[in-house]
Amino acid sequence: MKKLTYITLILIASVLTLASCSREHISFGDKDDTEDTRPEGQLNLASLKVAVEENVQPSSTRASVDTKDFIIRIYDKNNNDKLTKEWKYSEMPEIFSLKVGNYVAAAYSHDVLPAEFKRPFYYGTQEFAITANTITDIETLKCVLRSIMVTVEYDEQLQALLGDDVNANIKVGEGSLDFAKGTTDAGYYKATSENSNVLTAKLTGTIEGTSVNISEGFHNIKAGEHRIVKYTLKSIDESGNTEGGGANITINIDVTCTIVDENITIDPDEDIIPDDEPEDPNKPDTPDQPENPDVPSTDGPTIVGDGFQLSEIITIPEETTMENPYPVVVKIAAPKGIANLKVSISSTNKDFEGVIEEMLGLSFDLAYPENDDLAAKISGLGLPIKDEVIGKTTIDFTITNFTPLLGAYGAGVHSFNIEVIDSELNSVKAALQLKTLAE
Repeated sequence: MKKLTYITLILIASVLTLASCSREHISFGDKDDTEDTRPEGQLNLASLKVAVEENVQPSSTRASVDTKDFIIRIYDKNNNDKLTKEWKYSEMPEIFSLKVGNYVAAAYSHDVLPAEFKRPFYYGTQEFAITANTITDIETLKCVLRSIMVTVEYDEQLQALLGDDVNANIKVGEGSLDFAKGTTDAGYYKATSENSNVLTAKLTGTIEGTSVNISEGFHNIKAGEHRIVKYTLKSIDESGNTEGGGANITINIDVTCTIVDENITIDPDEDIIPDDEPEDPNKPDTPDQPENPDVPSTDGPTIVGDGFQLSEIITIPEETTMENPYPVVVKIAAPKGIANLKVSISSTNKDFEGVIEEMLGLSFDLAYPENDDLAAKISGLGLPIKDEVIGKTTIDFTITNFTPLLGAYGAGVHSFNIEVIDSELNSVKAALQLKTLAE
């Protein structure tokens, strides 16, 4: 158990201090001051050509890519992939001497950032061998988009209702970009994995007088894809009428993430309803808590899943990592102010439950943690405590930083049982359940 606790502490520390300084696919290797006595041959750099192949846009709409400032790097495969030499493509010599052995030539459009607008990252490699006293030609370096291209769109009906403060924040790994209303530029994100990146979309702002805060996560995002995050207004009011202001409007927004070339939609049918949606008399009360006997009054506290139903079990994708945590947010409201926010944790995976019990305890009150050590651990995981809870009328219970930790212990269903008590002792309970699969 102590070993598992130690592992979890390391994971938590990693969540709080993520850092990455690696370059695409190629490592620089360890420093080696040993004299290299291998004989030499020559590389004919005049034969090296760089070609960009657009893999996400129709050829009729793409702009040509200027390759003169591409970076060319040579890595020595026989010396732990050590970087041997680099040049700007337009400034390479015609001939360059190398020790006999196997090498990789790599072309980079630039040193990639976690996220940036208008600057796609292209990358390509070619292996070659150097033999003694021989001039070696090299084949064309074919470069394709290696970042993840993202654009944000709104359907025509929703576009007409957007306030000037509307913003879509899109995150992939450590990259984050804000797509303010009217932004048509594409954002480009560093792919931390070839096939299993997680994209998080968060829409905030005012839509026809109604404040919205909608988050959705999409997984299995691949390097080189163009993804369109599209927001669609599914319905407005019962009569389909937009007149009369936001007070009478029921906002029901779909969030989809489509692949441009393949036209595949991921999770297109999830209805996302803001917390302040007017009551629909045709729907049962508290749809997120159909089995909850503690039905809150209209001015009592409420607990609502952000983009999901609390009656459902959320399956955490297997590719969830510390660099790509899966977003899970619960919206808590208490018009009369929060007095206590109690959380108890249980799990069918007893290893995970045992570690949590040893580290945090299986139940605690975020408003009044038992001691400073517990408060620091809870706060470090991204949960609000003390004055961030007491007296607040709305808060987010965000366990996104927990999601990479869950899978470390294998399969299980992990329950976060939440109880909100307001200043007049009205209370409501709900259970957030997360499922992890066996590795």
